[in-house]
Amino acid sequence: MEVKKLFMCCVLGSVVSAPAVGAVKMNLDDGTQFEFGGYVKADYRLVNGEVGYQDYWIGNTPGGTAEGADISALNFNVRESRMYFQVSRNGWTGRLEYDLYGGGGNQVVSNSGVPRLRHAFVKNENWLIGQQWTTFMHTFALQEALDFGGPHVAHAFIRQPQVRYMNGGFAFALEVPETNGDGDNGSSSAGVGVTGAAQDPDESMPDIVLKYTFQGDWGAVAVAGLLRTVDPGEGDAADDSAFAANLAGKFNVGEKNDIKFELNVGESGRYVGVGFIPDIATQDALGNDLAKHEVMETTAFKISYRQFWSDSLRSTFYYGQAETDDTRVNGVLISGGGKERAHWGINLINQITPQLWVGGEIGQFIIGDQNNTGPDDDLDSDYFQVSTKYSF
Repeated sequence: MEVKKLFMCCVLGSVVSAPAVGAVKMNLDDGTQFEFGGYVKADYRLVNGEVGYQDYWIGNTPGGTAEGADISALNFNVRESRMYFQVSRNGWTGRLEYDLYGGGGNQVVSNSGVPRLRHAFVKNENWLIGQQWTTFMHTFALQEALDFGGPHVAHAFIRQPQVRYMNGGFAFALEVPETNGDGDNGSSSAGVGVTGAAQDPDESMPDIVLKYTFQGDWGAVAVAGLLRTVDPGEGDAADDSAFAANLAGKFNVGEKNDIKFELNVGESGRYVGVGFIPDIATQDALGNDLAKHEVMETTAFKISYRQFWSDSLRSTFYYGQAETDDTRVNGVLISGGGKERAHWGINLINQITPQLWVGGEIGQFIIGDQNNTGPDDDLDSDYFQVSTKYSF
């Protein structure tokens, strides 16, 4: 009962990188505008179940055994806190943004957090150059969640370097290529000192994204397509082309409430689920190398509903799920096949001041994997989280 009372008096803040409510702005006589903002967010999180503790759930959260041992873990965390610097002049804006998820520190002495680059770009009305959310992602469809990102398992969710052209609702982008699962991801062919087999051979063609967004008083809907070259690995005759598409929307309900959704289908690989599956499978479920590497497919969806109880008090319920296409080679389930992740949560949100939010959230993370060499994984963990957030 005490947990329920605590939950009913709490609130939460948005996790999306958006302009801060209390951002400090300074205008110069020559038209230059400086802006500094961000927020401090403190999370208090209790996890109980068979899936090990994480500060927030993501798609590559590993399974265990069907008889996974129960765990109970409590942690306090401030690493989602962030800051940004922005300068605007002559129609162009430059922005640098950092949070504290760069690693470092421990709970024994320092509890440090190393700054991690999130965004670094310049943009005007038609162009964006630098690192930002992938054009394949739809930030307007992200729900409010105490868990950092909510159902990551179902979202297109990547920040990466790109060149983007925008005109009205249309966007076209060339984005950094990378194949995850071939054993050489993360080693740029341009890296100093990287030679021979350590070089990453899958960076000769950029990823291509097309998107169109429809907007109105009713909300917004966007459709996007992703085309890229996937390096199937050493020994294959040629690279494969991978294609994925998604549809996302936000529908206003009444004056303040809204419904948000997202559907991802195709060979999205690293773009969906934050590491849910690799881009390609190199081994079968028995650990044998495949003669022909297989491009993996993902189907993922999420839906959320936000209800305002008053001007300051609101709740969001969300559910997201992702699964593979259960690809098989000669009747054998290949690596990554048969994976499933799901995540649901419900929160209560109260905005104490324009800058200060406090909140509570309960939810569950679910793993359902098919295994050929042992029992299937059927695991889950419940969590309860309280957060405070102050924007500046």
